Amino acid sequence: MKVEIIEGNLLGQKVDCIVNAWNRNIIPWWLLLPQGVSGAIKKQGGYQPFRELGRIGPIPLGGAVLTKPGKLPFKAIIHVAGINMLWRSSEESIRASTRNALALAEQHGFRSIALPLIGAGTGGGKPEHVLQIMTEEASASDFTGEVRIVVRNTRGCYCGVLDPRVLEQNGVPKGYCGLCDECGKPGHLRHGFSVPATQVWCDACWKVHVGWVFKRYAIAIALIVVFLIWLLDVL
Repeated sequence: MKVEIIEGNLLGQKVDCIVNAWNRNIIPWWLLLPQGVSGAIKKQGGYQPFRELGRIGPIPLGGAVLTKPGKLPFKAIIHVAGINMLWRSSEESIRASTRNALALAEQHGFRSIALPLIGAGTGGGKPEHVLQIMTEEASASDFTGEVRIVVRNTRGCYCGVLDPRVLEQNGVPKGYCGLCDECGKPGHLRHGFSVPATQVWCDACWKVHVGWVFKRYAIAIALIVVFLIWLLDVL
C-alpha cells in the first residue's frame, strides 16, 4: 500500500474520500461550531454531513462513521472520534481512528483516501508524533488503495485544508484563506477562542479580538474571586 505525506489542502485532494477529525459526537454539532477541518468542511461542503452525524449518535472513541460529502467533490466523508469528552487525544485514539477509517474505506471499496493529522489540533497531540503514529498504522493497514496524510502549513491558520481554487473564485488573494468577517480585508481562518469558534480574521482585527477575549476572561475571574470572598464572609 502506498502512503504519501503531503503538505497542502485536505479539501483539494483528488481522492475518493477524506477523513474529518471529529469527536465522540455526543454534544450536538450545532452547539460546537465546527473548527479546523470540520469548519472547512462546513464552510465549503455545507451542513448535510453534520446533520447526518447528528442522526448517527455517539461514536466510540477511535471509531469511524461515514456520511455523504455534501457539496464537496468526494464520494463520502469518514468522521473519526479522535478525541475524548475532555477534547484530548491519545496514542490509542489516534491509532484506532486511523485503523478504523481505513477499514471503513476498504469496506466501501474506495481506492484513495486523504487524512488530516488526527488529534493534533484541539486534541493536543504534537504534529510530528501524530504523523508517526498515523504512518505506522496506515502502513500496517489492510487497505489496498492510496493513502494520503495531509499536513497543513505551520502559519497558525487553516490554509492547508481549504481549496485554493475556491478561494480564488471568491476573490481571496493568494497567501490568504479568506476575507475578514469583521472588516473584509484578506485574512486567515483562525480559532477565535470564543463563539464563533472559527472565522476569518485579518491581523489587525485578530489582535483586537484576542485582547478583548483575555480582558473578558480577566473580568470573569475577578468576579469569581469577589464572589468567593463574599461567600467565605457569609459562611
